[in-house]
Amino acid sequence: MILMLMAIQFKQDWLVLGILVISVLTSKDLATILMFIIGTVVLYYFVGSGDINGELWLPIIFGLIIL
Repeated sequence: MILMLMAIQFKQDWLVLGILVISVLTSKDLATILMFIIGTVVLYYFVGSGDINGELWLPIIFGLIIL
């Protein structure tokens, strides 16, 4: 997820897609695949949009840890 976060911050969409595909292909559980996809959407929405405020970082980090 950290590599994906860095790729999103540098606006490298192809790299985000590549990391997601490799993560999905190497995982063996359906729940893991769903969590990778949900985590990617959350990261891309909040970090990629650039509309994130300082007070949203804490719930986002905790949410991704729970995922």
